Amino acid sequence: EKRYGKALLLSVAYGANTGGTVTPIGTGPNAVLVGMLAQLFPAFEGISFLQWTMFALPLAVLQGLGTFGYMYVRFVDRRLE
Repeated sequence: EKRYGKALLLSVAYGANTGGTVTPIGTGPNAVLVGMLAQLFPAFEGISFLQWTMFALPLAVLQGLGTFGYMYVRFVDRRLE
């Protein structure tokens, strides 16, 4: 039960981190980057919500799969004990 509790708490933290990167309003730095790009590059029209999500979603899926793999190996797989 102790291992399950640790894995559950870490999964919530990793999931919040991964989910925050998917949208430009998910975390503060994402919104700052979008604003700075529009300000620094006037010819640049900016990144729309959909464009950001289409860019970040595959990366978040890979990060989620990697996190799942790590959690499985670290907390579930009993062969490593």
